[in-house]
Amino acid sequence: MKNKLSGMKQWNGVMPVIIFVLSFVMIIPAADSYSVANTLSKIQNENTLNSRNAFLNSTKCTKSDDNSEFQITCSGLDVNDNLTALIELLVWNEQIQTIDFLIVEKSSFEDGKLAQNWIDTTNFRIKMLQITSSMIDKIENNAFTGYAFEELLVLRLWYLKIETLEEGTFAGLQQLQNLFINTCEIKYINENALKPVASTLESLSLFFMTLPFNPVNLTGTVPLPNLRTVNFPGNNFKNNLNAKSFSQLKTCEYLDLNRCRIEDIGYGTFANMLSMRVVDLAYNPLTGLDYCVFGDEVIKNFGTEGIQIGFNLWNCDCDLDWLKKLRVEKIVGGDARCASHSNKTFEQVIFCDEETENPTCFPESSTESQSTTNSVFSMIGNMF
Repeated sequence: MKNKLSGMKQWNGVMPVIIFVLSFVMIIPAADSYSVANTLSKIQNENTLNSRNAFLNSTKCTKSDDNSEFQITCSGLDVNDNLTALIELLVWNEQIQTIDFLIVEKSSFEDGKLAQNWIDTTNFRIKMLQITSSMIDKIENNAFTGYAFEELLVLRLWYLKIETLEEGTFAGLQQLQNLFINTCEIKYINENALKPVASTLESLSLFFMTLPFNPVNLTGTVPLPNLRTVNFPGNNFKNNLNAKSFSQLKTCEYLDLNRCRIEDIGYGTFANMLSMRVVDLAYNPLTGLDYCVFGDEVIKNFGTEGIQIGFNLWNCDCDLDWLKKLRVEKIVGGDARCASHSNKTFEQVIFCDEETENPTCFPESSTESQSTTNSVFSMIGNMF
């Protein structure tokens, strides 16, 4: 009995030790698991912070908030740069959701293309976008489709080597108001190129296209009900302008065609532009201009010096007497001189010895029909 009591005392002394050991063994895995997770989380956070700091310290994308606008300029990007991530980190750091002005310049993209999802985000929207790069030779369809472009108001494409404007080039820009295309190498324009932005576009500017072309696929096919300003200076229109070229510019008030190498303007070219207040034809090699290029209804809407004709090569004769009359009425402005009379001013030259009247203008279809009829009668007369 004495030995049994002694054994129980020994067991009672050992039991707390065993329980303590077992408890310790069970706690260690949980503690280790918590410690590992904590450590991994800490490492991950440190890596994220380091990456974020690395991006924020990058000079490829910088911010400017002058004039109460938040502007980001990204320059010198290459195919290995993640443009979306660079922008997102700047946006995240400033705690904003709208970029007032984004400039992407001197940058290259894979295969020289601005592809769909080149900016892929749901974290910010862009109000104004300017892309300036001679290393971009193609804008793929739907390149401007996505969350970032849904509220874009202004798009500027400068010095790109793009050769085409397709029907899907501007898809996704349902709020676009101003489109600027400057010094690109466009050779083909789809007749529906402006269709995605037709209902909202207010200003269209296309500068310095070197190849001769007719702007009909921009301004003569798709209705443009809100387009007020069209700037086409420095292009190469030569003899390509006709009644279809600007037939959809029914609400256009200002048309700039200076320095466009225009040698002749076809009958009825401006006849549908009943809202036009100013047309700039300066610095072209024009020698003559038919009254019916405009017509009565268009001419009466011009204000003071609304028709700018300076620095052309005018042949001042009876056919151009109507233009001198508008000069006297101060509807025609600019440094108008007669190349046919030793470069004297309009005021110094007598265009016609007899009084002239403005010709009667007919719709384009009527003139074509009359021409066809005359040709038929001429053929019949020759037969007899």
